[in-house]
Amino acid sequence: MSATADLLNRGMHAHRNGNLGEAEGLYREAVTADPTSADAWNLIGLLAYQQGELTGAAEHLEYATKLRNSDASIYINLGAAQHALKRFDEAIDSYRAALRLEPSRADAHNNLGNSLAALGRFDDADASFRRAIEIDPNYTKAVINRAKTRQSAGAYEDAIAAYRQALELGAELPAVHFWMAECLENAGRRDDALAAYRTYLRHDPESAEAVYNIGVIELDRYRLAEAARTFQAAIERSPQFTQAHNNLGIAMLAQGRVAEAVSSFRAAVEIQHDDVTASSNYLMAQQYLPVASDAVLFNEHRRWAAVHERPEPVQFRQTPDRQRPLHIGYVSADFRAHAVSNFIQPILRHHRPEQCRVTCYSDVRHPDGTTEELKTLADEWRESSGMPDQDFVNLVRRDAVDILVDLSGHTAGNRLVAFGRRAAPVQVSYLGYGNTTGLENMDYRITDQFADPEEGSSLYAETLVRHPLGFACYAPPSDAPPVTAPPVIETGCLTFGSFNNLAKISPPTVRLWTDLLLSVPGSRLLLKSQSFLDAEVVVDWQRIFADAGLPPERLVLQGRSPSLREHLGAYRQIDIALDTFPYNGSTTTCEALWMGVPVVTLRGSNYVGRMTSALLQWMSLPELIGESPAEYLNIAQRLAANSDRLAEYRNGLRLRMAAAPICDGAAYTRSLEDKFREMWSRWCAAQANTHSGLTQPRQIA
Repeated sequence: MSATADLLNRGMHAHRNGNLGEAEGLYREAVTADPTSADAWNLIGLLAYQQGELTGAAEHLEYATKLRNSDASIYINLGAAQHALKRFDEAIDSYRAALRLEPSRADAHNNLGNSLAALGRFDDADASFRRAIEIDPNYTKAVINRAKTRQSAGAYEDAIAAYRQALELGAELPAVHFWMAECLENAGRRDDALAAYRTYLRHDPESAEAVYNIGVIELDRYRLAEAARTFQAAIERSPQFTQAHNNLGIAMLAQGRVAEAVSSFRAAVEIQHDDVTASSNYLMAQQYLPVASDAVLFNEHRRWAAVHERPEPVQFRQTPDRQRPLHIGYVSADFRAHAVSNFIQPILRHHRPEQCRVTCYSDVRHPDGTTEELKTLADEWRESSGMPDQDFVNLVRRDAVDILVDLSGHTAGNRLVAFGRRAAPVQVSYLGYGNTTGLENMDYRITDQFADPEEGSSLYAETLVRHPLGFACYAPPSDAPPVTAPPVIETGCLTFGSFNNLAKISPPTVRLWTDLLLSVPGSRLLLKSQSFLDAEVVVDWQRIFADAGLPPERLVLQGRSPSLREHLGAYRQIDIALDTFPYNGSTTTCEALWMGVPVVTLRGSNYVGRMTSALLQWMSLPELIGESPAEYLNIAQRLAANSDRLAEYRNGLRLRMAAAPICDGAAYTRSLEDKFREMWSRWCAAQANTHSGLTQPRQIA
């Protein structure tokens, strides 16, 4: 045996026994003895790789291939180092070089698959993993890697089958159960996913992530109380788990437990102050609190902007021509069966092509029939769900949008980070959110004189633009059932009702409604909410009203209806709709009025507290607006005692609403286009004045 061979053998013995320093010394002695030893350079490179010295490893291994280019193993080791350095194209070349030498090396096919997958070449990767498994049917690692790649490609059923194959081969990696559970969840097989997560938890009972994912499934199923307990269990395992705190807040809010929701969102933000989702949820939830101060809410929104708004210098390529057709962009995650669609549909339908071209940027994760209908109303449709914010900004700029309109505010799926980077020359907040965005880069907010009277306009980062025909335009549902007589006429029992989400039913609302019911003998209260699909939530709200003094038999709680038509049909059970406060209804108000049900409201101090009163003003129904709780109570009591008046409302409200500005899509959109034109003209003037050293204030009447 040569001296070099002896040194390498002794080095490999030390290497196998974990004596890495001794092994390295022996390998380097071998290199000194024979600088042309490919084996020595290969072993030095392999040792460096194992010690995390990746750049050196790649250099040593590449040198080894030059000394001996006929050894597949050296190319495989080189590929591993290049992959770890994220030099995936080079790794692919190395693995292919190995396979040219030894086409049946299953490990080379497996590693090639990993590098291809890292570049997003999932189909090519799948072919490589399949070849590795064909060569060695018991190659569990290749089976798992193939499953993970199919999962990344969104081929969940293929991935599930591969994970099951790995388990059948005796895979002892508990994470296989976790990964399979993720696939089952994404494939909509929730029961199987729960079983897989629970199997994984038998191996790792302290896994906060597995517990959290179980909570997500429970939340999607509207098992809200169980979801909340599950998220709390995840937090107990990992107190700094931001997403668990956030989703605990969502579960609490859906149950109407607003104060607890706010606390959970606040905890998430305190852990990770730049978490966009949690901090937006924190802002949204605070608006349901009956003690929320308008000034405090404004300051909270400005604090959000201070963290998340990142203005950047940009030179827009649009010509500042005041007269040309405008390019309007609408941005929303709610271009689907959602309340926002009821209000944007008539606008998209009535935009005039000679005035503007419309592009919709859809962040909808799960498109539906409404999505497809709205697509037909836009000139261009961009699918932007999952797109990073900077990529979104770049897309809007390339599209040369003149006026970009946000329809989400701080609600789910919003793009406020992109708006904060100034994606378009003029940026507008509209429809989807009842407060300021807080952004300096959001130029305008569309409202009206009733929802936002002049005296309150200082609590907005945006300049308010008051639409002359109302803060919104409503598209009545085409399949709404016909209006029927007030149920009290047939039953003799007066029914009050509310279909608002439970977060809006504040403690003061509960007390006032209870006082009302107790003042109207024999009356009952019907509440309808998707949250009542959870039996525990039903019991909780029965207790809330019982504690307020309402006998249980006078409270009726209903869950979600299978279809919109059936949901609207449920208004036939109600004589008088009761609005919530301090956060009003909007879509629910429109639906009730369309079904002939009068809505009694209490005018609040801000936009969300004035939405219903504004709608009623536009329909010339001021008699349904209370300026104090006592007046609210008195209006409802008078109506309850006047079945003839209820019948008049029932017979006339739909016709009155159809004739009101809120349902005149053509006129409303013309006025909206006029407002857009004013905004654009102001921007054009600012461009000219920039060159003359002048600035212009932002103000549109």
